Formats: sequence, C-alpha cells, structure tokens
Amino acid sequence: MVASCYNLDGIFIITDKKSGAALGMGSIAPAILGPIYLVATGVAPSAGPDAIKIVVGAAIAFTLIGYVAALAAIPIEPLRDPE
Repeated sequence: MVASCYNLDGIFIITDKKSGAALGMGSIAPAILGPIYLVATGVAPSAGPDAIKIVVGAAIAFTLIGYVAALAAIPIEPLRDPE
C-alpha cells in the first residue's frame, strides 16, 4: 500500500504542474498516517527496531513533501529561443 502511494506521488510530480504537486503531496499522506494509526491501535510496536523504521519512514515522507512543496513554489518559465 505504501509503495503504491509513492508510485502515485512520482507519477503526479512528473507532470510539472502545481496540481500534480498537490496530488503528489496528498498521496504521500497515507504513507505517514497509516503507520501512525497502526502504532496508535497497537498493531505495530511503539518501541524497538520496527518503531525506528516507522519514524525514519515518516521523516523521509515529510522531507519529500517539503521538497515537492518547495519545487511547486518556484515559478517555471518556458524556454525561449534566442533571437
């Protein structure tokens, strides 16, 4: 499930449109919220190596969201032919 969210994110970001960036950031949200929900319900451990994997995965997802948001804020101008 998480891998499919990352795949969707990549597809949306490739479009180079702000709407694609927004959809990409939205598709990463389940990758963050899912493990948090599993820890909160007791399905996933809240200590040990698995907990470290969850924290690292969430940190990577947050970093990716920040990177995409920063790229979406940069205006992209089309290339022009030199005259």
